[in-house]
Amino acid sequence: FATASTYDMIVHKIEFMNKHFPMINENRIMCVCEKEILNCDILIDDCYTNFKGNNYKLGIIISQPWNRNINLNGTNIQRVETFAEVLKLVHQFKGVIQ
Repeated sequence: FATASTYDMIVHKIEFMNKHFPMINENRIMCVCEKEILNCDILIDDCYTNFKGNNYKLGIIISQPWNRNINLNGTNIQRVETFAEVLKLVHQFKGVIQ
């Protein structure tokens, strides 16, 4: 799990992760502002600019007021409204790469 949060905000991200994704150990959380340096299968974010580059196979953008008007046609980014939708897409993707 990578976050662009500042170090003073990381405690809040850890609390969020413990609540929603308890299976992810907090030692696996890293701070990185330039997410294009990551190489991953799935990139999940709420900031469209973090999807620049071609470092992921599937992008999942969590719908927020600041990204609702972005047209995702022709991209490999899918919009979701809930974390349940995130998990559904992750499970579908896992079925593809196994």
